[in-house]
Amino acid sequence: MKLNRMTALVAACALAAACASSGSRPTNAPRRERSVITQEEIDETKASDAYGVVRAARPAWLLQRVVGSSRQSVTVYVEGNRAGGVTVLQQYNAMQIRELRLLSGEEATTRFGTGNGAGAILVFLRR
Repeated sequence: MKLNRMTALVAACALAAACASSGSRPTNAPRRERSVITQEEIDETKASDAYGVVRAARPAWLLQRVVGSSRQSVTVYVEGNRAGGVTVLQQYNAMQIRELRLLSGEEATTRFGTGNGAGAILVFLRR
């Protein structure tokens, strides 16, 4: 009788673990990259501007970062051109945006030079 209870307990634990690990996303759904907001995600947010898209999809992108001994915000680049701080994202209608991409401080500094230690948000517009 003890063996049957033990078997039932092990089976119940295995079932619970399987259910918990299944998550809410279907197994065939693509994984979302943390550093990219795709066209599909932009459409899903229902935001009116690029700032709203980022706030809805990747809010951590908007947070200041400690660089050296100071706090800095990421820099926004639109089609490769420096546009300013994160508030500039409010100037772009979500329907204009094809993709948003976050570069780390190291990547942004390598690509755009000094002054990008907090990272960069790259904005790619629809053509």
